[in-house]
Amino acid sequence: MLEQERIRAEKEEADKRAHLTSHVTTHETNPNKSSLLIILIVIGILALPFMLIKNESSYNSTQKSNTMVQVKERSAETLRQVEARRQAEAQRQSYESDYAKGVEYLNAKNYSPAFEIFRRLANDGYAPAQDKLAWMYQNGWGVEQSYSQAVNWFRKAAEQGNTEALASMGLMYLKGWGVPQNYDTALEWYGKAAAQGSEVAQRRINSIQLLKVNKQKIASIERGTGFPVPGTIFA
Repeated sequence: MLEQERIRAEKEEADKRAHLTSHVTTHETNPNKSSLLIILIVIGILALPFMLIKNESSYNSTQKSNTMVQVKERSAETLRQVEARRQAEAQRQSYESDYAKGVEYLNAKNYSPAFEIFRRLANDGYAPAQDKLAWMYQNGWGVEQSYSQAVNWFRKAAEQGNTEALASMGLMYLKGWGVPQNYDTALEWYGKAAAQGSEVAQRRINSIQLLKVNKQKIASIERGTGFPVPGTIFA
């Protein structure tokens, strides 16, 4: 009996020592973990400004790179525009020079080379040459006369705003050359030319308006509803 009590007492003593050891170990370990966590937090706080600086530097570098690319693109576009204007100006001067030669040939009644120059320039879309080519077709200068071709080239030049061609389209409709005769349409074309300062077109407008009035008077007389007016032009 005494032996059993002794054994139980030793066991309880052993259990107490084990519990005490475990408590001490836990108490020693937790402070180490807490200290490590605190150290990591401090390191993170200290490193944060450097990380921000690095990110800002990277952002600025990217922005600078993008800006340089944009500047290069704008410079390249500007160079292309300058080159395009230079080529256009050179082309314009070439057209004007060739056109002047064609006019010299035309004035000298040397129709064949004049026709070839005007036709080449007209096919390139040069409006003054289109107008002159139409005149040559209208009058049969250096080419078989063709009112339809004259109207075709007058119209192309007129659509580009060429004043002479606008007036010529009015003439074609006034006379009925290559198109059905139509005074109203003739007035429209002459009106466009007159708006651009053509005195010839303005005189034609006045003549057509007078002609229309006289024709109305003639028709009225033929129907027995009017009387001739002194000075009336019956044409």
